[in-house]
Amino acid sequence: MRLRVDFSPLETLVRTMGAGRSVWRLDAAGLSGRERTLAELAEGKEIHADEVSSRGGLLEHEGEQVLLYIKDTRATRETLLNEPENTRRFHVAECNTLDQMRRGGRFQRYHVTRRFDGKFRCAWIDPDTKQSGEEDAELKVCKNCLEFIGWKEYKSRDHDQSAWENFDIAEFLRSCEPVFYAQPERNESNTITPGYVNDWWRISAAYREARGWRCEECNVDLSQDHGLLHAHHIDGNRDNNRHNNLRALCVLCHSKQPMHQHMKVNTKERIKIEGLRIMQGSKPHN
Repeated sequence: MRLRVDFSPLETLVRTMGAGRSVWRLDAAGLSGRERTLAELAEGKEIHADEVSSRGGLLEHEGEQVLLYIKDTRATRETLLNEPENTRRFHVAECNTLDQMRRGGRFQRYHVTRRFDGKFRCAWIDPDTKQSGEEDAELKVCKNCLEFIGWKEYKSRDHDQSAWENFDIAEFLRSCEPVFYAQPERNESNTITPGYVNDWWRISAAYREARGWRCEECNVDLSQDHGLLHAHHIDGNRDNNRHNNLRALCVLCHSKQPMHQHMKVNTKERIKIEGLRIMQGSKPHN
């Protein structure tokens, strides 16, 4: 005989209490501290204001880059799933909106996550039937955040909103990895490398643009793929942003610099750059 158990009353009570999801799993005992943190962030985690900081203007929690969002959207299920532009936005940087939320004492309403698939675990409610529930839904990024970090030269007042409309979380998180110096083997005993200055995004973009969006090592033209071109600090000092201490490097050349073994270039990016090198007749220097 198969037993059928309805847990919906319990789930309603859990939401009413504001309890978070447990990320416990059978193999959790062997996880490192960082692996446990990433597992929690993959599920979504409720935080307090003092648990979020910034590095180079980007949001950080326990040494990891995170996305911030309000789980309780107060939207209907239909709006949440079909009209994400009409509900809550998620945040990637220390923008004016977050500053206002802090001042208004509403910052504790946020959750943090680090999902690459563009989905957020959100709560919905039907104002007519009073039914409620949770769904994995897509949200739109905060425009103030994109303007704050200068993502693809985005300006909220511009007619062209493609950088906002086509914002890709996976692309964004990968492009920010150098800022966080995220070594896979990092754990609680490792010292976290100090971050960049607050306007690093603007400094980096200005330098790379001045170099024609070309890698100064292999000369590949990445003017159509800005995220694949980084600004590298020659002396390793992230406070030294003079142009004679910077080099524009594609992610492949950047990953080969001394003390950059932590940088991982995925297969898609590698194929893209190597393909452009062949098409453009550029090649890495020996």
